[in-house]
Amino acid sequence: MTEKFVLSPLTTFICMAFVVLFVQPLAYGSQLNPVKGASSPNRFETRVRIVAKDEVTLASQLAGRIKAIPKIESQRFKRGDVLVKMDCAIHEARRLKAQAELSSARHSLESKKELLSYNSGTVHGVALARDAMNRAGAELLIHNATVSMCNLKAPFAGLVVKRKARAFQSVTVGQPILEILNDTILQAHMIVPSNWLKWIKKDTKFRMRLDETGRSYNGVVSAIGARIDVTSQSVNIVGTIKGKQKGLISGMSGLAVFSNANVSSTP
Repeated sequence: MTEKFVLSPLTTFICMAFVVLFVQPLAYGSQLNPVKGASSPNRFETRVRIVAKDEVTLASQLAGRIKAIPKIESQRFKRGDVLVKMDCAIHEARRLKAQAELSSARHSLESKKELLSYNSGTVHGVALARDAMNRAGAELLIHNATVSMCNLKAPFAGLVVKRKARAFQSVTVGQPILEILNDTILQAHMIVPSNWLKWIKKDTKFRMRLDETGRSYNGVVSAIGARIDVTSQSVNIVGTIKGKQKGLISGMSGLAVFSNANVSSTP
């Protein structure tokens, strides 16, 4: 008969604590710690990821049915292009009704004023007619605002990343419909050890080689994160890519190298 080996709860807890406290930090730290190259004593490397400066998800502002989504994945669009059309027949009809009611209220006010000029009306009647016209005008503004939400327009020029809904599909308010990004402005995002802040500053130069293209690109640090992550002792760095960005796509990644002659040893 084969005996089963069962760990006691205390032994299990000790093993899990060892992994969390020692093994995981070592594995994570190996990704963040600077690596000195053989050719230079002041060479520091970190992973870098290409990110679009503007990347948003367009969501429905109205509950209703999607009439059309003119653009497909990877298709380009210009700023101001209509990317999502909602079926707004009911909202447009309500706006027409509000326009008619405003016109009627305006005529009523003019009539009340004319009667008052002939001493056949009252000041109170004119005031009530004016209030009715103002209410009708406010109602029209509400319907105009509603109809303006029927078409979702591009806030910038760029590319369609992903459709999250389809034409003729019914959606609710706030439901994501389309992911878009501006690929004309790409940035290099990095997470580096916080002790690099001893020497890394804005406008610090770096060179990166991307895995997907196999090519190298120059860049400079344009922004340093406002807060250090206490757990990992790391900070976010944003870099501006210099030169031509042809062929670069958001999501590409590679290795960024900093060569700092002012650092005599690893920070």
